[in-house]
Order: sequence, then structure tokens, then C-alpha cells
Amino acid sequence: MTFTAVAVFFLAGTPILQGQPATSRAASVSESELPYNQQPISYSERTPDDAISRLQNQLDEGEIKIKSTGKQGFLLDLLRALDIPISSQLLVFSKSSANARLITPQSPRAVYFNDDVYVGWVPGSAMIEISAVDPIAGGMFYHLKQSPDQNDVAAPLRGNSIQRDESCLLCHISRNSLRVPGHLVRSFTTDSEGQMRTGWSRVTHDTPYYNRWAGWYVTGEVGRLKHLGNVYGDPPEQKILIPGDLKRYLAATSDVVPHLVLEHQAQGHNLITRLNYEARLSIPITAADPLLRYLLFVDEAPLTTPVRGILDYQKWFEARGPRDNQGRSLRQFDLQTRMFKYRMSFLIYSAAFDALPDPIRLEFFRDLKSWLTTTDAQHPATRLPIDERQAILQILRETKPGLPKDW
Repeated sequence: MTFTAVAVFFLAGTPILQGQPATSRAASVSESELPYNQQPISYSERTPDDAISRLQNQLDEGEIKIKSTGKQGFLLDLLRALDIPISSQLLVFSKSSANARLITPQSPRAVYFNDDVYVGWVPGSAMIEISAVDPIAGGMFYHLKQSPDQNDVAAPLRGNSIQRDESCLLCHISRNSLRVPGHLVRSFTTDSEGQMRTGWSRVTHDTPYYNRWAGWYVTGEVGRLKHLGNVYGDPPEQKILIPGDLKRYLAATSDVVPHLVLEHQAQGHNLITRLNYEARLSIPITAADPLLRYLLFVDEAPLTTPVRGILDYQKWFEARGPRDNQGRSLRQFDLQTRMFKYRMSFLIYSAAFDALPDPIRLEFFRDLKSWLTTTDAQHPATRLPIDERQAILQILRETKPGLPKDW
């Protein structure tokens, strides 16, 4: 029985265990290193344009207040300010962040996220880990210091409290992030203390489920789906259904549906960032075709059994739309045989996608239309039936600004 887990890395601080990517599709993207600190990217000198920089500006101007309450400190107010639902909570017990010494199977790290912001918190930590996607530069990494022993007396978060942390790039620029500042989803078995053993350093929606979720808790209904979650040991000896004291966390879940979304969007953003870098740095384009293939879920691992998660998260995710005049949306879940009803990624609406240079973006749209309308039975796009491709085409025509005129 090979069980593994997924772990998102925000900050450096633990040794990086090496493992081969659990999916090979991104191998067609060049693994050459990129001069991310040179013009026109200038990563370190760049003033970020992301949700965290905008939040910091609001704090500095007194437009918003974030207070510390209870044992979680600033966490709850921070999530509210960033529009991150508590229902997105995932619990990871591999020692995979700057707070490694505090993480165990009985005291996992909580990860919360929306489309482009990630927040990591461990009970008793003096730091909240935060990262966000800058539309041009990719992943930006931050930390927010707080007292590890919060009390119930509300204290406001002051200006300049959220600090950039480039030490994270030790892990977050690697072959597993496609050599751009990005986010990683990993799957590593652990011992009984949460120390990582073996696994994979790149997990995406293409990864077979039997290689996913080692080092993570997974809640919800997964039927007969084989995976590596909820198990630790060397070799795994004990199945853990829940972590220790869930009263310390904002929720009692580590839901299967947010797991699926996280694995998809982390690699999707990395591919978009890689394409953006290649275009702006005027180097050979290698990420365009892999991105098209990825956003269409051509190589998605099929669900061998239906899964069901908590409805709060699904309702939040699907409500973000947009919808066409028939009420259809690229954010509608399937969860029977695949993740989404219409297999075209919601990341096509992202600020990062829209920030692609015009010639690259327009060429992508032309190729996308060709894939959606092909009648070549040997074409990889025909893994999606023609009626689904037609529906995607119609949804995009009504909901995606900036399409070429020939659409």
C-alpha cells in the first residue's frame, strides 16, 4: 500500500527532500533557470501588485482593521479581510514549513486559500505564513508575526506588520515550480513525528490519486478512492482519522474538495507565470502548449469513485462565477468522474492570465479555439467530448472579456 500526501510550502526552514514529480506533463516545459531579478521582472525590487500588498495599503491608510482574538491571533480577521473561506481549511502534518518544530500528526499546520492567496498557521506559532500571486512576478511570500500565546483581549494589527520574506525562494524557485517563484504541492510519507520520508515534490491534477495526500488529513466522502492521506509511519502502520485537539482550529475538516482545487491551481499558476517570464524575457516559449493542455484538464487523473465534501466550500467556490445566460460556469463541480463539469480552468479569468503579453494571450486564444473545435479524432482535445467542448466555447464567449474577434 503506497500512501502519500500533499504539502504546500510557504517558507523555507526545513531540509528539502528530493523526489521526482508525480506528473510528467510539465517536463516538456524548459527547466532552464530564469534571471528573475533582471529587467523587466526585477523580482526583488518589484513593488508587488497582489492581495497582500493591497491589504497592507488599506491597513496603512486605516481603511481596515484586523484584530487579534483568542488563540488563533490575527488569523480569523486576516482570512475575512482576504476573502478566504474557513471551509477551505486543509491540515498537513508533514514538517514542511518554517514552523516545522511545531508540526506533528497531532498538531498539523492549517492551510487556507482562495484563487490567489494562501495562509498557513500552526497552533502556538509566533508567525502566520502568507503567500500570494503577483500577476507578473508570480509567487510573493510574506510573514505576519504575532504572539504565540494570544489572549482574548482584542489588539489591532498595525501598519507595516506584514513583511516580505524572500528566504522562501530557497524552496519556491526550483524545477518543481518550473524555475519561477511559485507554489508547490507535495506528497510525502512521514514518520510518527511528521518527519518527511519519501514522496513527490510536484503534485497536480494529473497525479494518480494513489500518489496523493501523504502527510495530509483528508475528510469528506471518498468512497473506494485509494490515496495516501491520514496515514503516518515508516512503513505506515496506523491510520489517523482526525488530528488531536480540533478545538484549536477554525474548523474540524481537511476537506477532499479543497484538496482537489489546491492541486489544480498551484501548478496552473506556475505554468502561467513561466509563460509570462518566457515572453517578457524574450527567451524560447516552452510553456504555451503545456499550459493549454493543463487548463483543459487533458491529462487529469480520473476519479474512480464519486467524492463528496462539505457544501459550504463548494457553494462559496461556485458562487464566484461568472455564468453564461444558461447559468453555466467553469466553476461548477462534477465530483463523479472528474473535478469539474466543464473542463476549462477557472484560472483563465485570473489576473495572472490577463497579464500575459497581448501577442502570447491572443495566440493562446486562437489555439484554444482550435482545440475546442477540432474534429481530428487523434487530437488530445478529443478526450473531452464534443458537446462539452462546445459548451466551454459558449461559456467563454459570454463570460471572458478580451477574446479575439474571430471567436
